[in-house]
Amino acid sequence: MKIYLILVALLVAEVNAHDGGADAQRDVVSIPAYPEYPAKQELAGGKRAAAAARAFIGSLAEEQKQRVVLAEDAPQRKNWSNLPAAYVDRSGLHLGALSKRQRVLLFEFLAASLSKEGYQLVAEIIAGEAFLSTEKEAEKHRWSPENYWICFYGMPNDASTWSYHFGGHHLAINMTFREGVLYSMSPCFIGNSPGVFRYAGKDY
Repeated sequence: MKIYLILVALLVAEVNAHDGGADAQRDVVSIPAYPEYPAKQELAGGKRAAAAARAFIGSLAEEQKQRVVLAEDAPQRKNWSNLPAAYVDRSGLHLGALSKRQRVLLFEFLAASLSKEGYQLVAEIIAGEAFLSTEKEAEKHRWSPENYWICFYGMPNDASTWSYHFGGHHLAINMTFREGVLYSMSPCFIGNSPGVFRYAGKDY
C-alpha cells in the first residue's frame, strides 16, 4: 500500500497548535497529500513519463482534456513565467481544479519524469507557496499552493515528440521528449522566497 507524505499541514487547528498568535488564526489553504517518491522506482525516463502522463490524462473529463493537451506547436507554449498567478494567465489545468485522485496521478507523472531530488524540490517550492498563502498580501498576489498548472503539448507517446509544462510562482519546468528519450529541459526556472522558512511547525 502506497504511503503518502503530507508535506504541509492541512488544518488551521494544526497551525494554531504549533505557532499560536494572530497570524496563525488566518485560514490555511487546504493542501492535498502528495505521493511520496517511490522508494524502488526505476530511473525517471521518457517511456515511464509518457505512460504516467496518459494515465493522468485518462482520468480527466473531456473538457479538462481539451484544456490540458494542446498542439505541439501551440502559441501558448512560449508563455511561461515564474510570477504569481495574479499577474500571469497560464494554460492547462491547475491543482485546485483536480480531484484528489487526479492530483495523485499528476504527481505520479512528475515522479516518473523527475529524479527523487527534483521531485522533492518541486514539492518544497509548493510548500513555500503554502507559507506565503498565510501572509497579509496573499489574496492580492494569489499566493496559493493550488495555483500550479500542468499542460501538455502533443499527446504523450513513445513514437514522436511531446512536451509538458508544470509551473506557477517560483517554478517553471519545461520538458521535451523525443521518441521515448528526454530531449530538452529548457527553459527552466527553480526558485523560492524566502529560501528558508517555518510553516506549521516544520522547517523548510
